[in-house]
Amino acid sequence: MRSPCDADSFERQGDRYALALSAAHAILAARTASPPNASGASALSPELEERFTEGECDLLSDALHEVTGWPVVAVGDGDGGVVGWVHAGVRMPSGDILDARGAHGPLTWLDDWAPFVDAYGEDLEGYDAEIVEVYSAEIYGWRGRWPHLTSDAIPEYRAS
Repeated sequence: MRSPCDADSFERQGDRYALALSAAHAILAARTASPPNASGASALSPELEERFTEGECDLLSDALHEVTGWPVVAVGDGDGGVVGWVHAGVRMPSGDILDARGAHGPLTWLDDWAPFVDAYGEDLEGYDAEIVEVYSAEIYGWRGRWPHLTSDAIPEYRAS
């Protein structure tokens, strides 16, 4: 499925947050059109999926939060940890976590991303692999990273 945010060039899309908002809308529209993970295919092009999985997951998470009101969560070693967070998404009302690759059960999402925390932390003094978990992103100081940017919320996704 082609997303409305796909283009021949990212540069023609304008700013990165506008691209993230467009991707968020595409992900949510795909979830409405078919059951979660029905096809296993991403709603985004491979380039956008990579972009929002390997470096700009914070932008996509903020955009998903803005559109839905769902809380941003991150995989990391918690408050006071030595690594911080490595990947972010939003926690859906069902408890599943939504990111560029779709919806995931929280334990599956943790299993997918905890090795990245371990890779960064294994040689750091004070690193404790036992505290790697899915945490509210607020413990990492995540509070409206882009408050000056707004968009129209899609009412059917907004928590009431």
